Amino acid sequence: MSTGSSTVQLQAPSPECVSITSRSTTTTIDSWGSLGSGELTYDFRKCHYLVGLALSDLSSVLDSSSSPVLHARAISVIHNLLSTHEADSRLTDPGIRSRVASLYLPLVTIVLDVAEQIHDPFVNTTTVTNNFTSDDPLCSSTSPGVNPKVALAIAGIGSAISPPRSPTGARKNKTPDPSKTTLSLELSRQLLACFCWVLKNVDGSALRHWVRELPPTRLTQLLNVLQLCVSCFEYKPAKSGEIVTNGIDPDETLTDCVVTRRDGVRWRVGPPSASEGDSRRTSSLLFEDEALLEAALCTEVVLCVLDTLETIIRVISMPGSDHLHFALPMVLKGMMHMFACNQSVQALECIFVSQRTLVKKFSDVIFEQEAEQCGELCLQLLRHCASRLPAVRSQAAASLYLLMRESYENGSSLARVKMQITMSLSTLVSNATREGVWLNEDCLRRSLKVGIVDILQPAELLQPIS
Repeated sequence: MSTGSSTVQLQAPSPECVSITSRSTTTTIDSWGSLGSGELTYDFRKCHYLVGLALSDLSSVLDSSSSPVLHARAISVIHNLLSTHEADSRLTDPGIRSRVASLYLPLVTIVLDVAEQIHDPFVNTTTVTNNFTSDDPLCSSTSPGVNPKVALAIAGIGSAISPPRSPTGARKNKTPDPSKTTLSLELSRQLLACFCWVLKNVDGSALRHWVRELPPTRLTQLLNVLQLCVSCFEYKPAKSGEIVTNGIDPDETLTDCVVTRRDGVRWRVGPPSASEGDSRRTSSLLFEDEALLEAALCTEVVLCVLDTLETIIRVISMPGSDHLHFALPMVLKGMMHMFACNQSVQALECIFVSQRTLVKKFSDVIFEQEAEQCGELCLQLLRHCASRLPAVRSQAAASLYLLMRESYENGSSLARVKMQITMSLSTLVSNATREGVWLNEDCLRRSLKVGIVDILQPAELLQPIS
């Protein structure tokens, strides 16, 4: 471009000007099959410059910066992009959406690389689960899962090294890197939501091929991140006291409202204005909308994690995948983590179905090699058998019946499973008594009665559990 006597040469932006060089990881270049590599390589940034630039900046900021402001800006760029794709009516077709999701495949490996920086809500907790009925707001939990010593006792094992309750528990023994800070819960949720969006919308066959080609360390990282997704998006139903009703407003003072005990008549100093009533109704509707959106998001994330676990199970079941059988205990532990966390009814129903599939396909591994996990499974099933919700009780009773039937067909495992169920019942009742939590014994008896009736009947005469 000429301007008088001077000449300025303008050049288009080049991919070589990105913020970091090509990432080197252990995943192979062709791990995503026809969709290309799952790595943020030079070739990827050359073909998809704008997306590659945003992902490169995200990776660079998370890897080298300790500024929460930079973390928030880098994550928000990707989060806003994916939110726009999700709301785009042109991407309703699954095939088109999977092609768009393939552009963000490097985000999966970026999240795996920064797994130790993701916030873990249970990293500092070591106590046992106290939420005996997830639908009871009075039952709260500080750490999901059963106490390792209790699990060992239920499993009939005298002493063993118990696994960590947190997937990132290994970093407790490492010297923290001062240049890398742990993300806040909000930023972790945004990053993991983007991670789940890619896994949900990417082509299923390509995802299975990628999982099959993963090295053991990478697959372990994937399972740990999936467990972190469940932890960060634990379903927390709104308490009845938090909802503003049309009755007495908790913010009213004695000057504004006086209620006589004799006749229950409310006397007000002055008549309420229309604007105050409208603002209260508006705030109540906003609170209800936020609660519904939060519940839908938590359920969606758990279902996405569950779909990915089922993909891993399907890959492990394929011929020639014996090298991936080491991941079965971690998959089972991930499902136990889901049971221990608060979940919506819809999510629980799907978790029960996946759990029964796992027991059916790999009963030998569960009964013989993972006796501790089998003991915790018995405790979690009995805990949900005491639920006040019929849908949850029926699913838990069906899973308990299948566990007993598979142990009977296995032969040598029946006595151990019966002992585990007996000790789990004792643990459930004793923990409820010690913590002062009301245990719904009627619902528990009803569920066990249905299971016993099904066990005593021939298979051809069994009726669906209600």
